Amino acid sequence: MATAAKRVTVYLDPELHKALRLKAVETSQSVSELVNRAVRKALSENPLPSGCENLTGQERYSIQDEEGTVWVVKVGHRKDIHR
Repeated sequence: MATAAKRVTVYLDPELHKALRLKAVETSQSVSELVNRAVRKALSENPLPSGCENLTGQERYSIQDEEGTVWVVKVGHRKDIHR
């Protein structure tokens, strides 16, 4: 079962946006499909890009490969979590 797409705003350089629009027309895909595919490919090659934090052991996570989704939930006392 496919999940509903999450709506986000992405700001692109004008040249990149133009190139994506042209590629979308050439391939009969939407710009969103092209961006999704590129992000999935980049994350499959380097799943921990710079700026990512390592898990501390208090988190629980689940990876759903078919959706390309990683759910991370922090586990701890509520006084520490809700900050």
